[in-house]
Amino acid sequence: MIEVKRKFLSVYQEFFKNKDLLGEAGAFLSVLPEEILAEDGWGVRAKEADNKLLNMFTQLVGGLDVTGDEYTKVVEKIAEGYKDQPYWRELLFDCVEYFLLKEEKEIIQREKELLNESKAVLNDILLIEAQEKKVVQSFAEKIKEAGFKVNAQMLVSNYLKMSQQNKEEAWSVLTTNPALFSPILVKDKNGKVILTPDQAREENARLAKFLKRLKL
Repeated sequence: MIEVKRKFLSVYQEFFKNKDLLGEAGAFLSVLPEEILAEDGWGVRAKEADNKLLNMFTQLVGGLDVTGDEYTKVVEKIAEGYKDQPYWRELLFDCVEYFLLKEEKEIIQREKELLNESKAVLNDILLIEAQEKKVVQSFAEKIKEAGFKVNAQMLVSNYLKMSQQNKEEAWSVLTTNPALFSPILVKDKNGKVILTPDQAREENARLAKFLKRLKL
C-alpha cells in the first residue's frame, strides 16, 4: 500500500494547499498533511483524510460516485466542467487515478486474503484426512490381527463417517451389528464358501463384542 499512500499524499497535499479556493468543498480537508506524514503506514489520520478527500471530490463532481458505476460520468463531468481550468481538471483526474489505484490494491489484497483463507481451510482438511487415515489404518490392523473375516478398513472408515453425523447411533451399530458397515466375508477371493450364514452371524456377534472392548 506504499504506492497508494504516496499517490494519496501527492493529491491530498495539492488540494490542501489550495483548499481556500474550493469554497464549501475545501472545508472537508481538515486533516493536516503533517499529521498523515507522522503516522506509520496507513494510520487513523490518513484514513480520516482519505474519507474527507472523497467527500470533497464528490461535491466537486456534482455528487457523482467515482467508486461506483458512475465512473464514466465522473470523467465526463471533469472534462466538461473544468475544461477552462486546466489546473483543477488535471488535479481532479489525478484524484480519480488515486481512487482507482486504491480500489485495485484493495481488490488484490482481498483476493490474497481469500486465497490464504482457502489454503488454511485446505490444509485443515488435509490434516483431518491424514489423521483419519491413521485412525482407520490403526484400528483396521487390530481387527485383521484378531482374524475377523471382514474388510476392516471399510468397516472403520464407514463407522467414522456415520460417527460424524450421529456418534451415538454409529457406536450402537458398531457394537451390535458391525456388518452394516462392512459385510462379513462368507467367500474367499476365489469364490469358495468360508462361512455359512449361521457362522457369519456368529462372526458378526463376536466382532461386535471385540469392537466394544476395542473402543474405536
